[in-house]
Amino acid sequence: MKGIAVSIRDLSKSFGEKKVLNGVSLEIPAGQSTVVIGPSGCGKSTILRMIVGLLNPDSGSIACDGKEVTRMSPRELGEFRQRIGIVFQSSALFDSMTVGENVSFALSRHTRLSQREKNGIVEEKLRVVGLEGSSQLYPAELSGGMQKRVAFARAIARDPLLILYDEPTTGLDPIMSTVIEDLINAIGRESGATSVVVTHQLSTIFRTSQRIAMLSRGQVIGVGKPEEMKNTKDPLIRDFLDGRPS
Repeated sequence: MKGIAVSIRDLSKSFGEKKVLNGVSLEIPAGQSTVVIGPSGCGKSTILRMIVGLLNPDSGSIACDGKEVTRMSPRELGEFRQRIGIVFQSSALFDSMTVGENVSFALSRHTRLSQREKNGIVEEKLRVVGLEGSSQLYPAELSGGMQKRVAFARAIARDPLLILYDEPTTGLDPIMSTVIEDLINAIGRESGATSVVVTHQLSTIFRTSQRIAMLSRGQVIGVGKPEEMKNTKDPLIRDFLDGRPS
């Protein structure tokens, strides 16, 4: 399965008087994992929301497989979103639903699969994330790391071509962070989907990236492979990747 290529051109966005993005341009190749980094408030998560059409830019464009997201009709946008999986920072599970109901949420809304077929997909995806047999539990019965894995299972329930991860390891201990990072890599390898990972955690940056893009002051200040970014001469990028305050 081939992932979705994303092309971002001269993207700008302000919230009130605060200009968050100021002419961002970035190419995200299909089938690869691109990690977007930068200091808090630099617009990383804003870009994810724009890719999926939850926010509109003030100017600029986002094209996915050559089709501009901001010019899609409501119907086209709905169809496009069905090709995307999203893992939110907070997991965003429905507390009143079981694990199985959470994972099958999109299947129930957008397909005509039988309950037996949906149950089969749920169990398959829960196996992928190491939570087989948990479909009847509720989110409150799970640890934070387990909830995150349920969010992964929900994101891949419809075999998306593009997966967006918003701070997927924030708040997790180092061991669980490694589990989640391994999952991101495994899902990318097995599905061929394009991954966009927004994070500020160093282990996640280097363990999940094929390409790294850094934002600062509303613009992309560097893009490259992990080794290229490690060896850059740009002091802002080097300080960030070394965990030093600039």
